[in-house]
Amino acid sequence: MNEKVCVTTYVWGDNYQLYIPIAVFSMKKMYPEYDIIIFLHSSLNPELKKILIQLDLFDKIVIKENTFANCPNMNKYKAKAFRWVIWDELFFNYDYLYTIDIDMFYIKEPLPLHKQHIYHMENVTKLPFDNMRRFQKRNALTLKEKIVSSLACSKNFGVFKAIKHYKYIYNDINKLSGLHFVDIKKYYYIVNKEVLKANEKKIFDGTFLIDSPVLSDECFLYKMLKNVNINVDILDQQDFGPGFKHMDFNNYNKPLFRPVHGIHLGDFRNDTHIKKENDNLVCYDYYKNYFIDFLLNDNDFTKFLSLINNQSKLYFKRYFDYAVIDLANYSNIKIILDEII
Repeated sequence: MNEKVCVTTYVWGDNYQLYIPIAVFSMKKMYPEYDIIIFLHSSLNPELKKILIQLDLFDKIVIKENTFANCPNMNKYKAKAFRWVIWDELFFNYDYLYTIDIDMFYIKEPLPLHKQHIYHMENVTKLPFDNMRRFQKRNALTLKEKIVSSLACSKNFGVFKAIKHYKYIYNDINKLSGLHFVDIKKYYYIVNKEVLKANEKKIFDGTFLIDSPVLSDECFLYKMLKNVNINVDILDQQDFGPGFKHMDFNNYNKPLFRPVHGIHLGDFRNDTHIKKENDNLVCYDYYKNYFIDFLLNDNDFTKFLSLINNQSKLYFKRYFDYAVIDLANYSNIKIILDEII
């Protein structure tokens, strides 16, 4: 069976738009059969549009501009939550929908990512979506973290909402993750248009996080699905120990499974942000070898790297340094990255 897959996300802010060519190029390079629909809060940056055209990708994706542009007092919390309430008739042209992080460079894995998630849904969790659960016990937050959360709530949603929010700070923290793969027919039969519109209204009026212990759209997603009687607690909990077992894309037949399917470039925004817990990940060895074996001498990748801006090139430079990939044998790549000012 040739499953039809759509990849989607919601992007707010100029800084996150910079990742659009990266995510689009890598996803279409690795999985050309997937369609991509990107929802933007504003208009697409003309320079990024130019890059997509030069890569012959602009007419291969759908970009929907000014989505939720009428939302009052827009902020990063609302922006992250909006991806969970998007309803678009185009989705129903597909069998599966994958909500992604935009700050990723995707890598093709031995078993295509959609087949991994389909197997996990149908044979392990029996749920209409695939994700994992993040859980922290009551009072997991320090006093400083509680104060910071309350102040952030006050700043972004007002003092009265912050006062209401504070009483929930002592509750257990239940979240899903930000990577969400769904069986469209089964999922939207339960999480229907009315459910999404009701939760969209909560985002608009700023009440969507009041009853969460932390200001997180992942808490919002957990509650939204819990409230329509989906047994989200059947999902295994994230492993915070060495190795991060949930990251292994070979574990689709095990309870704990939620890989990122590539390099999270958000980890390389600056030199100090790089997450050392990635050091021992088996999947990162695979991704490193994929770059060496397939991408560093690939003409499409070289062209892509030459077109993106210096900030985006820097993410790759930091990744190659971190992965200890010697570019001496790849002069085409080295020349491009050496030009970064």
